[in-house]
Amino acid sequence: MKIILLSRFDPRDINNWSGTLYYIYQKLKEKHQVEIIGGELLNQLFRFALRNFSSKITVPSNRYINSLGHLLTERINEKRGEMK
Repeated sequence: MKIILLSRFDPRDINNWSGTLYYIYQKLKEKHQVEIIGGELLNQLFRFALRNFSSKITVPSNRYINSLGHLLTERINEKRGEMK
């Protein structure tokens, strides 16, 4: 089966989130083709916020979550097309 794993952290790094994500990824990888997405989009979002907003201003997530959802949907659909 082909699986798209959406994660903020790199599941190949055992030090992320106490290793839980790492072990999930390793188990999935044993029998499936796994493609990881998500972390790069969040990193881009944080870099954009740092460049465009004062570090003293917190932007509530409800102001950008819809845009992030659209970006993730586009990325998932793109990966799904590549995996066929």
